[in-house]
Amino acid sequence: MPYLNSLAAQHSLATNYFANTHPSIGNYFMLTTGNIETNNDAFTGTISSDSIPRAFAASGKTWRAYMESLPSAGYTGGDVYPYFKHHNPFAYMTDVLGSSAETANLLPFTQLALDMSAGCTAELCFHRSQRGRRCA
Repeated sequence: MPYLNSLAAQHSLATNYFANTHPSIGNYFMLTTGNIETNNDAFTGTISSDSIPRAFAASGKTWRAYMESLPSAGYTGGDVYPYFKHHNPFAYMTDVLGSSAETANLLPFTQLALDMSAGCTAELCFHRSQRGRRCA
């Protein structure tokens, strides 16, 4: 990962991050809303709390979430193996669900390399791997 590490050296990288709760869904909400919204991996509701997408929209900043195994760009539906929705906190947020422009920020992980090659990166890029690795 030399290229990604070089980007982290130029900007920022969270290291030594420990879970706030278990299972993982609460941690993703803690990262993106500042609250443990639920610890139920089977959660089917929506989240209307303040969040990264809301703050970025208000300040004119850009964000994108690159999710491994996401079935398609903008997908906010349920699990489609090997994709698990509970690893994608953005797919629960009312600010994202209520806006086609915000939903368009949910992208398959394969899109990240294309965006980087085209020089089209957001001010915040969130990646969640289904294999237990994550970076933001």
